[in-house]
Amino acid sequence: MLRRLLGRLRTETSPTPPEQACADADPAVRLAAVRRLSDLGRLLQLRRDDTDDRVREAAAERLRMLFIGGDGSLTMAQRLAGLQACTDATLLAHVARRAREAELRLVAVRGVSGERLLAEVAVEDTNIRVRLAALERITSPERLAELEPLLRQSDERLARLARYRHDSLVRACRREPGLSGKVEEATARRRIAG
Repeated sequence: MLRRLLGRLRTETSPTPPEQACADADPAVRLAAVRRLSDLGRLLQLRRDDTDDRVREAAAERLRMLFIGGDGSLTMAQRLAGLQACTDATLLAHVARRAREAELRLVAVRGVSGERLLAEVAVEDTNIRVRLAALERITSPERLAELEPLLRQSDERLARLARYRHDSLVRACRREPGLSGKVEEATARRRIAG
């Protein structure tokens, strides 16, 4: 009898696993669960769909911390898979700037579109592959022209590539007048994105 009572007491007082608590009707319970959760898919869903602003923001903070390697609870493969499924521009920008591993920053750079961020990464990242990937995604001749002298201070090869891409875009726009509008339109969309 005493064993049954103790067993039931343990069951009633044991904490709910975070995965279950995330479905609770009470936002305070979901908020506490999000702070312990390591399921990237579930966190991405909560970030996107939860009805409570605090829960969505806590999910975003937890995702940022997990993606950049903050608590070590996820493997690199898990973080890469989660990042590849991520479409949150703010989260991708954070990872592109702050992830410890160049491989994660590279995946994030391939998912962002804001030329200001891409330019920042092209100039400041410590890994040449990440810097090159960011530079290759920039389509604005003006942004490429601005980058060339900044890149020359740290890497002459990237500066030459920026100049080459700039000149190629300008030539293409001169040959095909309709292309100029398309390049300007794409550049405007990227500026709006960040």
